[in-house]
Formats: sequence, structure tokens, C-alpha cells
Amino acid sequence: TNYFVHGRKHLEAEKRYVGNDSSAYLYCDALINMVDGKKRMMVTSLKKMLEIADESDENYPFVNTILGEYFWETGNYDESVYYYSKGAIANIRSANLSGVALMRLGEMLSLTNDKSRAYNYLAVSLDQALQGDMKFNLMRLNEAFMDVSSDIDKDRHHKLAILSGLVVVLIMLLVLVAKMIVNKRKEVKKLRVVEERLARANLAKETYITEFMGLCSSYIESLEDYNRLSRRKITAGQAEELLAYIKSGRIIDEQRRKFYEVFDEALLHIFPTYIEDVNKLLQPDKQIVLSSPGILTTELRVLALSRLGIDDAAVIARFLGISTNTIYTYRNKLRTRAVDRASFEEDAKKIGAF
Repeated sequence: TNYFVHGRKHLEAEKRYVGNDSSAYLYCDALINMVDGKKRMMVTSLKKMLEIADESDENYPFVNTILGEYFWETGNYDESVYYYSKGAIANIRSANLSGVALMRLGEMLSLTNDKSRAYNYLAVSLDQALQGDMKFNLMRLNEAFMDVSSDIDKDRHHKLAILSGLVVVLIMLLVLVAKMIVNKRKEVKKLRVVEERLARANLAKETYITEFMGLCSSYIESLEDYNRLSRRKITAGQAEELLAYIKSGRIIDEQRRKFYEVFDEALLHIFPTYIEDVNKLLQPDKQIVLSSPGILTTELRVLALSRLGIDDAAVIARFLGISTNTIYTYRNKLRTRAVDRASFEEDAKKIGAF
């Protein structure tokens, strides 16, 4: 009664939001009539709904089940079997394990002495209840199923075989669940590792952006200093000194030094074990040793740019301020020191990958 009182309020509210000619409206109207005890009006609304609804309607199985219940209670077993069957078919086609139409159909057929069909339908219902973990249905199904089984075959050995089969099925389900739990735990561990790597990747992205902004700011400041110096020298008539300063290449060397510092710091921040990972690909007696911590050698920078997807030797040469031939020389030297020369470059590109 408590559920009916609260449910009726919701049904009235839902009717206000759906069209008068919709199946949802008729379904709500039918349930309200059920609450009010107007069973005949309920049946009229449900039948009208079935005229405009098909199995794709989410309420279709429930409508047929309710009609089956009504005709069962009124003693019209043929109509009851008809609507229970339609509800059961709809539940099976929609893979609805919580539906009770098939269970009710099995019980109904058991009362009409159609034991063979009742046994089959109750067996399938029991399997569905186990899969859907429908504990209430399991209690009712167990009783009905055992009664039908006992009526079909009184042989104690056969009954024991049926029970043993059910136990085996339950054990298999438990084993299956246990395996699923183990597999899920493994998957969770893998997901945690991926999550940590994704977090590092996000941090790497932020690091790259920060370093890039800092480097751009530094270039702008250097350009402003150079403009001021040029303006001052030209104004003072010191064009020769300015030309000598430009020819010395100090500006380019300073900016390239800043680029190296930012690149080395960002790379080692993103791939903390980059040096160790590269050395694993090289022969033990030909591994790379840094002269200063945190400062990469030119050959490591060449390899790191390739790791970042820059394979064009001309582009790498412009980045590092060396000739294209020098790039090829460094690559060949590293390849000759590798444990597996054929796959060295591909293996180097996989450093730090998921």
C-alpha cells in the first residue's frame, strides 16, 4: 500500500508530461487503475497500449505480464498463457534477465499439467535468475522447479543427478566469478600503471609549454637587448664595433646554449631514465657517460629529437647548429655501438612509450 500511494503520485505526474495518445500515457493510466482497484479499466488501457506499441517499447514485457497476472487471477488460463508467452518472448529477445513472465508461464503450465513445458521454462528462468542474481526469483523458482521435477520423475537417483548438475553449475559460476575477479584485478593494476603514465604525460605537456614560453620570453628579451645595442652603436657612430660583434657569433652561441639547457632539462624531466634506457640498447663497453649531470651530449640530442618524431636530418641540423653530414655520422656511430643494429633506431623511438 505504501508503494502504491507514492507510486500513484509519480504516475499522475508522468501523465502530465507525455502525450495523451502515447503508449507511456496508457501505461501510466493502467497502473493508476490498478492502484485504485479498477482492474477492468486497467485491462482496457493495457490492451489499447498493445495496439500502438510493439516489442521495442520498454514497457511491452511488463504490460503482457500484468495481463497474464490478471487473467490468471480471474481463472482464464488460456488468456493468461497467451499474455505470459508474449511477455516471455519480449524479455528473451531484449535479454532482460529480471523479467518474470517466463517464470509465471512455467508455473501456470505446471498448474495445467503441461509438466514438460513447465519444466523447460522454469529451467531457463532459473538460469536467467542465476545470471541476473535475482535472489527473490531464485527462491520462488527453486520451489516450483523442484515440484515439477519431482512430478516428472520420482526416481531418487535421477533427482539427485539433477541436483548434482545444479551444484556443478553453481560451482562453475563461482569459479567463473573468481576468474573474472582475478582478471579484473589484473586489469585494474594495468589501468593504474596507464593512469600514472598518463599523469606523467600531462605533466610533460605542461613542462613543455612552460619551457617553451620561457624560451620564447628569453628570445624576446635577447632581441630587445640586441635592438638597443644596435641603436646605441649606430647612433654613436660605432657601426664597425657592431659589425664585429655580429661576426663574433656570440648572440647565436648564447641563444643556442639556452636552447640546449631548456631541451635537456625538459627531456630528462619527461623521460627521467632516458640515459639508462639508451645505454640498455648499447653494448656494455660502449655506453654513453655524461661529462656533466643533466647536460646531454650531441649524439644523445640527435637521438632524442628522433624519439620526438623529428627524423629529417636537415631539420635536426638546424636545431643543433651542426651540418647534415655530422647528423649522419652520429647516427652511424650509435648504430655501430648498438646491441641490435638492425632495430636500434626503432627501439630508441619506443623509449618511454606505453
